[in-house]
Amino acid sequence: MRRFAKKAALPSGARYALVATHAALKPDKKTGKTPTPEEMAVWKKNVATTGEILNGKDLRKVADLKVYLVDMKGPLEEDWERKVAKFVDDVLMSDSHQGIVRDIIP
Repeated sequence: MRRFAKKAALPSGARYALVATHAALKPDKKTGKTPTPEEMAVWKKNVATTGEILNGKDLRKVADLKVYLVDMKGPLEEDWERKVAKFVDDVLMSDSHQGIVRDIIP
């Protein structure tokens, strides 16, 4: 994502939304210790880093979403549908889509 964000040539003030999937917190197989959210944040900073790059290009974030995988190959975490629905609502309710939302939602 970072390489794309660095190379993207977008007009100033353009809006963007970011989606990322991450592995869920799991205990270490050797020690049995579950990493703290602070420890995991060190590895899961792609949304923040990409956001910084895009904000530096004078773009405006509309929404972001992190969905966690239970296992390396899935499935997604419980309630992922609710998170995605909220993300879609956030994107659609941004001021750039107000006209579209009014047409879809009476």
